[in-house]
Amino acid sequence: MPPAGAFGVRAAVASRGRQELSKEKKKREEQISALVRAYEKKHDIEKGLSRPELEELLRDYNEGVDPTNDEVEWILLHADGSRKGDTKDNIIDVGEMETVLQLWDNHRHCRPHIEVVFQKYDTERSGRLNRQQLQ
Repeated sequence: MPPAGAFGVRAAVASRGRQELSKEKKKREEQISALVRAYEKKHDIEKGLSRPELEELLRDYNEGVDPTNDEVEWILLHADGSRKGDTKDNIIDVGEMETVLQLWDNHRHCRPHIEVVFQKYDTERSGRLNRQQLQ
């Protein structure tokens, strides 16, 4: 059995841990907010990134290589309206930016593997895999 007061120490350590996580989360939210503001061109009209602004951000995070139309559509499909209660408005707001960054980072790191699979199975070189190619 733990000595008396051990639970108080554990609770204090857990509380400090939660406070640190809260600080990190707040710092990350501030960084994302600054990132959105840096790419927003129409501050007085939109509260987030329009499609062209999103494309610019993705290009900058892709070593200057333009994202394909399919990649931008994929990001919008999964990130726009990703927060509970949000609607799909084709504007990426601060709350959706975390999802954008995670999706794009994962996509960039998986792209070499994806390209190998497409070279092997996309026999028509269409850039898409149909049902027959997936069998």
